[in-house]
Amino acid sequence: MIIARGLPVPSDNCSHNGLNPVVNSIDSASITPTGKTVVVAIAGHVTAWACEHPLGATVKTIVGSDTVTLSAPIEIQVVDQGQIGVQLAGTVTATPQHALTAEVTNLLAVDINALMTTALAKALDASGARASLPALPGLVLTAREAQFSKDGTVLLADADGTAHMGNVAFNALLDLMSK
Repeated sequence: MIIARGLPVPSDNCSHNGLNPVVNSIDSASITPTGKTVVVAIAGHVTAWACEHPLGATVKTIVGSDTVTLSAPIEIQVVDQGQIGVQLAGTVTATPQHALTAEVTNLLAVDINALMTTALAKALDASGARASLPALPGLVLTAREAQFSKDGTVLLADADGTAHMGNVAFNALLDLMSK
């Protein structure tokens, strides 16, 4: 639930002209790893705002509100030999609780799935979605492959690769192990 609440979700009710979905609350969440991909599912309350900017003024109104479940496939990848990152691995799916909500968005010709996919892809295309391998004197780490796994309720990112260590790093490791 902590990771789900940390995901970037739309919160600006007038970020552009047209329909602007806003996530008011996240009520439940799950992360299911399968190899290189995790499926993040969050459910919460969403409000759809219509927004226009005629003649420099801002005009906005609530179009509808519903409980919606969002599912997003997120993939882990080796960015380069020293960095691992995550990226969106497909389309975000938004499933409303009430069929009427889906019908209203279809009538307004708004693709909520595309809006959410674009927003999440932008958020994950940043340095914050990457982790660098530690730089230690005399130790050269090279990542080749990465995948997700789970240990109980803990999501893990596993990386496979090679490490070459010089005598300085080896002696530091021996000192650490002897304590």
